[in-house]
Amino acid sequence: MTLGKCMRKNWIWKPVKSHLIDFDETDSIGTIKCTVESSSFSEKEMEEASKFKGFVESESSAQKLFFLIQGVANRSENLAAFNTLKSQLESSKLESADRAIICARKAERQISTIRCGAK
Repeated sequence: MTLGKCMRKNWIWKPVKSHLIDFDETDSIGTIKCTVESSSFSEKEMEEASKFKGFVESESSAQKLFFLIQGVANRSENLAAFNTLKSQLESSKLESADRAIICARKAERQISTIRCGAK
């Protein structure tokens, strides 16, 4: 198995100015959405990712993992959830991950985005 771009770059995150993940009007402030992409995740990687907080079961191929953590009224809890998801990805064995994007809804029209790996 070849290492994906995220693992090769030691999960270095960069801020992004554009919104790479869409949010619905019903998503509350503090909601976090994340996608992790690969040419193909192994069964072992899929199993590990399913244990992360916010993992969303997907019927699509084994090329994308989705995470959704609903925001709560407490800003510090939202920040803790964001940092937890980010650290879980960094310490995971998702060796084939080529791209990861984490977006957080900070305000009604303000979304913060970071990415790792390929553009």
